[in-house]
Amino acid sequence: MPIIIKKLEDNVLPDSVLQAFALEQHLIIQSDLRSNALSLHRFGGSSSQIVRQFFTRLVTGEVMASEQLPALIKALEISDKQINEYQPLAGAQAYPAYTTWLANYAMPAEIAAALLINFQSFGKNVGRMAKALKQNKKMSDSQLAFLISFRELPPGFREQVIDIVAKGLASGISELNIETRVRLIQSYEKEFWRALENSGDTKRNSN
Repeated sequence: MPIIIKKLEDNVLPDSVLQAFALEQHLIIQSDLRSNALSLHRFGGSSSQIVRQFFTRLVTGEVMASEQLPALIKALEISDKQINEYQPLAGAQAYPAYTTWLANYAMPAEIAAALLINFQSFGKNVGRMAKALKQNKKMSDSQLAFLISFRELPPGFREQVIDIVAKGLASGISELNIETRVRLIQSYEKEFWRALENSGDTKRNSN
């Protein structure tokens, strides 16, 4: 479990780190929306209905996330100036850089497997964040909608991934390649949280 989650649950996490989380997510959503749109462009003409549906739902999911995040940003009292002047953390932005790579070069089975595993990890962490913010900061479900939406996988998501991976393996996609994509995206996810742990002493978020 990331250290900042434990600190948030203990109500000792600096507000600046919470703001950094939201500001990094603001940038990640913009990047991932473009990446998922590229994946849809690459595979939207697939003969597999499940592949088409999977990449379509990724795009619509990012659109929904982009509409939910502003409520959290407002609740954390992040100003427009902070948003405009924020300098991202390299470690935190390694994750969207890799998902951009996946969108450009990976096959559906690789992308689907990587996102399934990572969504589960991210969802567990932000689910705990939402619970802690509701308890310690008295935030409402509407303010926390961005976090809550990632708490559980969308209905049928796991089944879609299993089908896509099975078909990919049957068509000759390397199992080792799939394992590599999963391993790397999880490493970049951990780096995201580590970067935030070290952001508390910076003045990137100051007005």
